Amino acid sequence: MLSERTYIDKKVSHYRLLDTISSSSFCHVYRAEHLQIAQYIVAIKIFQVPSLSPQKRQQFLEEVQLLSKLKHPHILPILDAGFYEDVSYIVTDYLPDGSLRSRLSAHPLLPLQESVAILNQLGQALHYVHQRNMLYGNLKPEPSTKHAIRQSQARKYPFYIRE
Repeated sequence: MLSERTYIDKKVSHYRLLDTISSSSFCHVYRAEHLQIAQYIVAIKIFQVPSLSPQKRQQFLEEVQLLSKLKHPHILPILDAGFYEDVSYIVTDYLPDGSLRSRLSAHPLLPLQESVAILNQLGQALHYVHQRNMLYGNLKPEPSTKHAIRQSQARKYPFYIRE
């Protein structure tokens, strides 16, 4: 498996990795550009679980199929997914304004109206997911897991769902 820095400028499917958005022991998230669609910028999450067995690869693809069916104004869609070398990846829209965690780090006390709006939109998205009998185990205010719930049409502050 490659280290985080050696992914920069690599081609993953139809994308070239430009720089790192975030990193953890679980995955690295990169800003990337589509190679055939000019100025089309996306986020690619490369999971750090190498050498997936055929059974794990199939499970990953089934989860991606399930999550890609989520169509809601506050849910960030999966655009693409696959395998690069010996690890899996997913592609989503790039959110240039960053995560809710980075927003809260800069401004720990959001205005009440903004807090209520974020919680309302999160509740709508979670209700939508629950109506489809999907479960999650952890919500995080940053792009670090499998699928994102986004805040507002501007998609400024994504939340992510992990099963």
